[in-house]
Amino acid sequence: MHDESKFALQAQAIAATGHDLTGHFLPVYFTEEEFPAGRDPLIIYATAVGLTLLPLSEAAVRLPTALLGVVDVVLMCFLSRRLFGSDRMGALGALLLALTPGHFMRSRLILSPVFALPFIFAWLLSLARFALGTPEGVPPPGGRRDLIAAAAWLSLGMYSYLACMVMMPLYLVLTVWVVAKRGSWPLLPAAAWGFVIPLVPMALWYATHAERYSQIVDAYRLFNAGQRGTAAVPSLGLLETLRLRLDLY
Repeated sequence: MHDESKFALQAQAIAATGHDLTGHFLPVYFTEEEFPAGRDPLIIYATAVGLTLLPLSEAAVRLPTALLGVVDVVLMCFLSRRLFGSDRMGALGALLLALTPGHFMRSRLILSPVFALPFIFAWLLSLARFALGTPEGVPPPGGRRDLIAAAAWLSLGMYSYLACMVMMPLYLVLTVWVVAKRGSWPLLPAAAWGFVIPLVPMALWYATHAERYSQIVDAYRLFNAGQRGTAAVPSLGLLETLRLRLDLY
């Protein structure tokens, strides 16, 4: 499909030259003439690594995504085992994810939504390791490390899929809530650094490509929901406008 071919061509260009299709060297976002806002970077770099080992083919460009689907299943096994304290529950959790049709189908395509999942699973696993301390609420040994890792997984996940720009900060709020329930406020500054440092490349890209925000607004019609193309549309009522906004986000 169209998006798959674009992701594949960008990955081929990076693997061959280190430059994207528009000539940028190792960019954070991959701009294209028909999509100036740019494509998600993680899937392209992962596919490019695969193309340094395999010749270009439909199977080669989809293989990294398929392997990622396997990683998701393994992470779900560890997460379920950690949450429920049972090897059987770990195996059941992995089996249920492996048999989930949406996950199975997405893991066979070179599209970016599935690339967010391992970061979410890793965040949950790190957060579970931090939260499941003693009954008195004392974090287990290495709790500070686990909390920093949880925050870092969230920020790294923001490179995986555009929707993560909204969702990962919300998951960070949930992380702070867990920390607050445990009374571990002194650990929050370290977690904040764990979240901020991986975002430095993204921040530099936005600082040097100030047009990206307006390009995203235009690409997803944030301020003209319901409009298609350049044709004028009738003004919408308040409820319909709110419905379109909610549907978009």
